[in-house]
Amino acid sequence: MEANIFDNILGNILQKVKEIDNLWDHLFSFMRRNTDFFDSPEEAKSCIFEQFDKHLQKFQSNIKKEHLASVKKEENKLQIVSSVLPNTENCKVEEFFEKVPLRSIPSQNVDSQESEVVQNSDVASKEESDVTLLVGNCLQTDTYSFTQTLSDLTLNVFIPQDTKARDLEVIYTSNSLRVGLKGQVPIFERELFGKIVTSETLWSIESCGTQKSIVITLEKTDKMCWWGSVIIGGDCIDKDKIEPENSKHSDLD
Repeated sequence: MEANIFDNILGNILQKVKEIDNLWDHLFSFMRRNTDFFDSPEEAKSCIFEQFDKHLQKFQSNIKKEHLASVKKEENKLQIVSSVLPNTENCKVEEFFEKVPLRSIPSQNVDSQESEVVQNSDVASKEESDVTLLVGNCLQTDTYSFTQTLSDLTLNVFIPQDTKARDLEVIYTSNSLRVGLKGQVPIFERELFGKIVTSETLWSIESCGTQKSIVITLEKTDKMCWWGSVIIGGDCIDKDKIEPENSKHSDLD
């Protein structure tokens, strides 16, 4: 079983001993004083190396999955670009999202091209001034944004620019997610719109210009359903504007 009920306990111990080396020292001290682990040194070493190799393989597998998820995320962004601005074959993804306004702003302050990107005025009301409804299957607010396919969803939670991976606490269940800095009030803590496959959840830190975010890939349990929002009671996308996916032969079997 992956990440388990002892994570919080081990995390608290690690915070107290400060360094990984100290954690090993205390662990082996406990084993020496309270078990027969060292009675068979060769067997003990074999056990340690076996566990190390197992988790090294898992680590390398996760790195590969994170890379594939990142590639897929970029492909999703490019699909959004092509659906909004047809003449963007040579436009970089980052350049496109810099052009898409993060707020619904008065029409006299934008040129004609930007006006086409902003949703109709009935969507851009004052009550929704903190939400950007992008064309297709995605949405952006002040604290997070997301894109999705039928099978998975990529969530970007915005974090301070100087944040390191070791500073973050990411905790998830099949229907909830909490993201924040260790020892501080969570930045994002809500019940998810639908259920996810926790074993396939991946996250990494990415920067785009001056904005830094933790990118979390969530695999949906129901792979034939569009999520109206990331969270229960959260800002919703316009499902009428969802870009349908092309059917695959495997889906028709």
